[in-house]
Amino acid sequence: MPSQAAKRSLAKAGSRGSSSGSIAPGWLTPWLVISGVLVVWDAGYVLMRPRSMPGGDLFWLWRPYPLYASVDRAYGLEGLESGDGFAPAQSWLNLVEVLLHWLSVWLMQGKQTAHAGDLLAFGSQLTTFWKTLLYGLNDVCRKEPWTAHSDPFNMVFFYLIPNGFWLVLPALAVGQLGSRLLVLLQKAKRGRAA
Repeated sequence: MPSQAAKRSLAKAGSRGSSSGSIAPGWLTPWLVISGVLVVWDAGYVLMRPRSMPGGDLFWLWRPYPLYASVDRAYGLEGLESGDGFAPAQSWLNLVEVLLHWLSVWLMQGKQTAHAGDLLAFGSQLTTFWKTLLYGLNDVCRKEPWTAHSDPFNMVFFYLIPNGFWLVLPALAVGQLGSRLLVLLQKAKRGRAA
């Protein structure tokens, strides 16, 4: 049963003047677009290694990455040479995830497809949340974690905070979209019963 807050949130979303009929919170579209660009950039770094690393011909595109790779060695030379396939596999799935994000944004713009876009955004953000959590847990559960050498400052500012955005914002999106979608489903059910 959706809360009164969810019902008010849905009413507010509907009164925003959205011509498409999307129930997504206003911040979601910019998040999906901007995070998508960053995730494509990140996947490109991992999938183009060693060319994307220092000394590689494409390093100029990923100049900030040595700092991150110094905290998360899965991104550095050690991760590449280990043959650990988790980071590349996760990067391929990230690209699929971004396609789902951008498809949901496109669908949310249409009057007839807005709710399909809302549902797809719900699913893609749920995927983002769990994939990010899996990435962190994979490191924690390794016999020798890729981040074990990191000092607390670097761990917090260059690993936990940046990756935390991909946990917190998707969780908020899932919560807001989920409650609004539930209200729509209940309205549709009442409409059929009448």
